[in-house]
Amino acid sequence: MRKQKAAKDAAAPPTNHLDVEQIIKDIKKKQGFKGTQQNLYSYSRIGWGYYREQLQPFNLYSQSFTAATATDALSFIDATELMPSYEILRAEYVEARKELIVKLSVVLLGFQSLKDFIAKAYPKTSVDNMWTAAGLGYYEAAAGLSWDNAATLIRMGNLFMKDNTVRLTANNNMPESFPESFKIAGEEFTAQRQLFKDKEAYCSTKIFEKYEANEKIYNDLLSMTNSGKNIFKSNKIVLKNFIINNLYKSVRGNSPSNLNGFVKTGNSPAIPVEGALVYDKANPERNAVTDETGAYTLEIPMGNYDIVVEAEGFVPQQVQKKVTLGTKSRLSFSLALVPVAEPVQQPIAPTADSSKMLTDAMKGIENGVSGKIVNQ
Repeated sequence: MRKQKAAKDAAAPPTNHLDVEQIIKDIKKKQGFKGTQQNLYSYSRIGWGYYREQLQPFNLYSQSFTAATATDALSFIDATELMPSYEILRAEYVEARKELIVKLSVVLLGFQSLKDFIAKAYPKTSVDNMWTAAGLGYYEAAAGLSWDNAATLIRMGNLFMKDNTVRLTANNNMPESFPESFKIAGEEFTAQRQLFKDKEAYCSTKIFEKYEANEKIYNDLLSMTNSGKNIFKSNKIVLKNFIINNLYKSVRGNSPSNLNGFVKTGNSPAIPVEGALVYDKANPERNAVTDETGAYTLEIPMGNYDIVVEAEGFVPQQVQKKVTLGTKSRLSFSLALVPVAEPVQQPIAPTADSSKMLTDAMKGIENGVSGKIVNQ
């Protein structure tokens, strides 16, 4: 037991990822501009329009102000607006992470089977030591979504079975095909882990690029309007067009309406469903994905909608909702689990095919496991 505790203590906490969702939250807190990103693009275009109307006074103030100054600024706004939004990047990240968790679940189920085989193959006085040698000390951290500890669990499990095949397979205990099935599950996890790492690196990079581009748009506008305030300080009628607060107020009422709420399951207490997809049935590209608290915010124009929510392992829901201009409407969901069919009792052969065991276990995960993702 002491060796098992030592291995457990050595297992690192799950600090495996760049936390794309936290990056987005931090960026939104430190952004320099007023309003939403769409507000920024709208009032910046208006500001540069006023600049074009007053190009001659600007050019007299400084020859650095030319027609190309506005053309370049407006082209940059157009290009920035076309960059992937924070919401799209977050959704891509969440989907890749969900797939990695599915692959990890197969590994964890396989290790539970290995643990049972060890318990049957060794005397009670040796079982704890054998479990530790097989990697049990890393199981809890792996189940907590520590990818590094999951990799160690896979490596130790493979090595243990290689060194103890004869003992484990004796008396029709562990099927001879089981080590290969466990190995394949580990390889699939490793491959998906690399895809996930690539995806989170891509999303993080694109988020920072979007943030920096937004800040450039605002800083360029701020520099121009500060000059405008100096140029037109004695002309209050024109001056008001170069005050950013005024520009912002002119577009604030045109902000997209918001539909927000929570997606949860169960009662007393209700459990948040992370990674649920909330979307407009008529236009599925207009969608949002719930965070770890089950919360979502869907930007949507005014109108009447059929709003659909879907999450793996849950019964989908559809609700009619009216959204009015510039309002934040509330719409929350309580999802029910997809009913799990009663298993058909079949005679069990003395030597079960472990590959089929893992395949059936995987189907169980896809059909019966909660859509909630464990937080890191």
